[in-house]
Amino acid sequence: ARGQGQGYIGQGLGIADVLAALYFHELRYDPGNLGWPDRDRFLLSTGHYSIALWAALAEAGIIPVDELVTYGADNSRLEMSTLDTTPGVEMIGGSLG
Repeated sequence: ARGQGQGYIGQGLGIADVLAALYFHELRYDPGNLGWPDRDRFLLSTGHYSIALWAALAEAGIIPVDELVTYGADNSRLEMSTLDTTPGVEMIGGSLG
């Protein structure tokens, strides 16, 4: 975020603990099989919190950690709001604020 001069750090910090608890203690998913039919789904209803979601997906092995530096860059899969082309994201929507 710093390198691109954009981002919603406050929102990310506000949900980081929730994402950590869900992705590493509650949600059932397989990073090697994102289409697993018995997986749990997480709904991120506030798009500006996606900065923390990208970090959680990287830590969970769903996206490469190296990709985090592309956050907010042109043609990045890691936009300021969610994109359904990013692994681990199945739909987009919700408010931005």
